[in-house]
Amino acid sequence: MAEELQAGRVPDWVGGTAPDQWTALVSHCTLARNLSDFAFPSRCGEEERHAIEARALDAFERINLFGSGRYHASAHMDGLAWQFLGERRIASREMLQGPPIRGVYLADGQDFGIMVNGSDHIVLRALAGGMALRDAWTRANTVDDGLASLLGFAWQERLGYLTSRLGMVGTGLRASVLLHLPAINLLGAVEDAAARIRHRGVELFGVAGAGYGATDASFWSGDAPPPGLPPEAANEAPGLQCLLTDLEGAVCTAPKSAVGNLYLLVNQETLGVSEEEILFRVGHAAVEISQEEERSCALLMKRGALDIEDRAARAMAVARGARLLGFGEALELLSALRLGAALGLARGLSPHKLTEALLSAQASHLVLGRGAGSDPRSLAIERAKLFRETFSA
Repeated sequence: MAEELQAGRVPDWVGGTAPDQWTALVSHCTLARNLSDFAFPSRCGEEERHAIEARALDAFERINLFGSGRYHASAHMDGLAWQFLGERRIASREMLQGPPIRGVYLADGQDFGIMVNGSDHIVLRALAGGMALRDAWTRANTVDDGLASLLGFAWQERLGYLTSRLGMVGTGLRASVLLHLPAINLLGAVEDAAARIRHRGVELFGVAGAGYGATDASFWSGDAPPPGLPPEAANEAPGLQCLLTDLEGAVCTAPKSAVGNLYLLVNQETLGVSEEEILFRVGHAAVEISQEEERSCALLMKRGALDIEDRAARAMAVARGARLLGFGEALELLSALRLGAALGLARGLSPHKLTEALLSAQASHLVLGRGAGSDPRSLAIERAKLFRETFSA
């Protein structure tokens, strides 16, 4: 299964991130579509699901998607494989435990996927590194145009595309950017930033983690952690410890509850607006918030550069020396290192390297890509080893 999923491969969108792109990790464009002559998936029986899947695969073949990718059917996928596709940001969490007769097409570069028989009959998702919504949209739109002529998507002249979620009727498009905003968060200004863009039909959410307890606050206070397995690692549920996505591009929570200073900027309006307007709104808001993050970083440096440098240095010391590392603590370390590197206080790091570490630290990546056991202690051991290898080089 690891070989079939190319578990050791770094997705193309990670390598495509610009070397100075510290704030934006990845841009997503997700399109929901349904076949006009079938009910929504939740109302379909097995025979109808088989028919939808067969028609979708025929269309994939006819536009030559299989020349650069592969379809993974649920009949040949276990829970770990599904979670891996979720961690790679290709499969939404709705797909992980959905009904039978579903699957995911995965492009060889792992920067594009198509979910079949999930929340909607067809859900396309394209990813691009950094703040590159236009690149993600171009890929998704091109494939969508090719499939539309073959599959006959459900569309109504007044409403637009019909989807299983009322909030996506119209364009069926969710455009989002995953952002790292530690400085804004440290200044307590995240809620204000979210409020300033809300009237544009764009929302800033916190990213929620899956399957682990609260991170150890003693890291930031400078207190020495207790010996043995970190408390938050001991409480992490085996088989999870990851950042999953839904159709928005992340599993969202309130801004104040974000993990690892990670936030998702995503459109909330799809009806009565064009795709171009959605891309403009989200892209403009992403630039605006990134500029605010830069100003917040400058303010933090003015108030106490030594404090920021100390956080980055402590994070690097833990990353290079830890023997047991829970996922929650790993997120905090990566956040401190990313902030330090963005400010020139931590050398030898790049956005590419830190984003790759974020992906690889997730549970199924450790199991499939590195051969770790699935229990919390085995994952904590292998994650610590990964960090030592990554940050001691």
